[in-house]
Amino acid sequence: MASPDTHQLPLRLPEDLYVVLKTTAQHTEKSMNEIVVEALTEHLLDEDRRAEIDHLAAGVRRRYRRALDELAK
Repeated sequence: MASPDTHQLPLRLPEDLYVVLKTTAQHTEKSMNEIVVEALTEHLLDEDRRAEIDHLAAGVRRRYRRALDELAK
């Protein structure tokens, strides 16, 4: 069960990626979850991707400004 500050996410992986993930977890003595979180964090916080993500987020904020403002009240 996820703790209050985490979210569960169903994840479908191709077989070959699953095998690599499982093998890596066994050899590093880390959980598959830890490896996925580390990989996602590294991917999403990469400087080049960060600019793209910020740009996409700005577009979402503009598009849904009224709804976001209403939710914030």
